[in-house]
Amino acid sequence: NMVEKSEASTRETGEKVAVVAYIHSLLERWQLMRPEVHNQFCLETAGESPYLRVDETMNQAIINLLNNAGDASPQQVDIGLSWDLEKMLLTIRDYGEGIPMAIAEQIGKPFVTTKRKGIGLGLFLSHATVARFKGQVALYNHEQGGTLTELSVPLEKAESC
Repeated sequence: NMVEKSEASTRETGEKVAVVAYIHSLLERWQLMRPEVHNQFCLETAGESPYLRVDETMNQAIINLLNNAGDASPQQVDIGLSWDLEKMLLTIRDYGEGIPMAIAEQIGKPFVTTKRKGIGLGLFLSHATVARFKGQVALYNHEQGGTLTELSVPLEKAESC
C-alpha cells in the first residue's frame, strides 16, 4: 500500500530532468560530501541526453550507492553512465573486498550489512526507491575484485508533436 501511494506521488511530483546534467549534479554534490573518495566518471553513450523522472528520494538513493562504494574503496570508484531507447544505466564499481558469498543473495534486504557499524537499511531503501521508479539495483562481485553496482531506470517517453 505504501509503495502504491508513493508511486502515485512520484508520477505527480517527480521532476523531469536531463540524465547527463542530473548525474553530473549528483556527482558534484557527492564529491563535496566525500572529497576523500577518488572517482572517475565515464559517459559511455554519445548523443543528446534523454530525460528521467526523479525526486529527492532518488537523489538520496544514488548518493547512498555512491557512499557504499566510497566506503569500500575510497582510493578509487569508477562511475559509468549509458542509456538506450528505454532505460538509463548507472554503473558504480569499487575496488573493495566485494560481497561475501554467505550474504550475497540477501544483500539489499533490511538489516543485512557488510559494514562494521552499519544497520543494513541504506541499500534496502535504495532498492525500494529505485523500484518505485520502475527501476532496478543489482550488485555483483566484479571478476577483477570489488563490487559492481548497476542501477537502471526507465527513461521518460519522448513527447510527440
